[in-house]
Amino acid sequence: MRATARISLIFLAFLLINFSFAQTTETKSPSSTTTIVSGWQYPERAYSSDNSRTYATSSYDGAEQEYSGYGFNIPSDAVITEVLVGVEGYTSDSSSETLYVKLYYASGGYWITKTAIDYSSETLRWYNFTSSADWTPSDINNLKTRIKYDYSSSGGGCYPRIFYIVTWNGTHFLLKNPTEIEVNKDMALCWNSSQGWQLCPITQINVHNGTWNLTIITLNLTFTLRGRTFEWKDYIILTDNHPVYLPRLRRRILARELKVGDELLGFLGKSIIKAEIIKISQVEWNGTVYDIRFPSEYSTFHYYGITLTDAQVEKLKEYFGEDWRVLNRLNDFFGIGTIVKLTYYVDWLPVKVTYEIPSGGNWYNQTITESFSLSSAFSKLGSYFRGISEPLGVVDVSLRSAFYKVVVVETIAFLEGIQSLIAQAGQHFFVAVTEIINFFEGVASSSKEGLPIIVLFVAILGGVIILLSRKK
Repeated sequence: MRATARISLIFLAFLLINFSFAQTTETKSPSSTTTIVSGWQYPERAYSSDNSRTYATSSYDGAEQEYSGYGFNIPSDAVITEVLVGVEGYTSDSSSETLYVKLYYASGGYWITKTAIDYSSETLRWYNFTSSADWTPSDINNLKTRIKYDYSSSGGGCYPRIFYIVTWNGTHFLLKNPTEIEVNKDMALCWNSSQGWQLCPITQINVHNGTWNLTIITLNLTFTLRGRTFEWKDYIILTDNHPVYLPRLRRRILARELKVGDELLGFLGKSIIKAEIIKISQVEWNGTVYDIRFPSEYSTFHYYGITLTDAQVEKLKEYFGEDWRVLNRLNDFFGIGTIVKLTYYVDWLPVKVTYEIPSGGNWYNQTITESFSLSSAFSKLGSYFRGISEPLGVVDVSLRSAFYKVVVVETIAFLEGIQSLIAQAGQHFFVAVTEIINFFEGVASSSKEGLPIIVLFVAILGGVIILLSRKK
């Protein structure tokens, strides 16, 4: 059995070496796009790698975009050997955001889905779909891709009622908690490094009830309002899955990942400062949290606010009266920056396909097709059999029997290959093939000692040459 496997592997290697292909790899970009589920902004920006990106935010969970028009024109006789879909992009929060990459398999009528690997900086990653289907040139020439954005963070990254953000009502800056904000009227004071200060419209507030893990962040600062300093330092309380910008990493992380000594982005009026964390604690809390939503174009902005317990609010009222929340002088207020929403960016969505076009068939068909020389084909076959029999040393009966069986199989394939190419062989050829096969099957099952292997070669070569010389 071991000898048989060895002989088969030798023969397989011989076939592969003598089988020539023309291999080609093409990389194409999409040229058209269709919205499946709205949410991807400027989807045409994924046509090329140019740092102009399409993006989806956590306000559009489930957003899905389709791309086509890749322009492949692969010959119909090609063999597809590799199919890759590339995604060049990055995410603001890998723990809460997922990008799914889809490729349409036309022959089967279904989509094949893979989960993209998240990167915090722009990276081109290729996803291998080769083994996912039996790809044909027609599939590739008409392929389509899709990207789907999933925001899976439970609760959406939320605040309890006691978190107050800086809002603008048209006349004043005010501190408002989520229950006091007027949707589509109040605006949040926002900032980012490229566009500076903006007023961001608040378009929606989602309310969630349940049990939550809250992160309490204590800073090495005291609270100041209207020139008066208060001793409390628990500046922010939020759900542990809420994104928080960390300046030293220059990216967002989840609140539960913060550590003592980290610095957060802070705003003293309209000045940007850093605030060191001196204590972090987590508590489980049952109640209501609020998810504040903004338009997607403001997804890269920070807005800012502070946590004020009911007792602290009462204290402020003692000093400032009922209008304590009015920030007549914005510079008197310090708040902690937080991210408006999470975002997934995609710069390019290419497809790379490798295919081969055979130049001939198996080694003996190729020889006959190219040179029409039967003697050359027979010579190759004879050399092959001698090459594998001599190293084995045909002494043991069982070994020889196993070897004969392999010879029978390869002989049949050889004869069939010749028959398909030599038209004049006719019916006599089929008769001869049958007789030769019967002869070899008998030899292979025989246990007689001393039968020279050359008998097989003579029978193959002599029989085929004589029969091929006869006309139909």
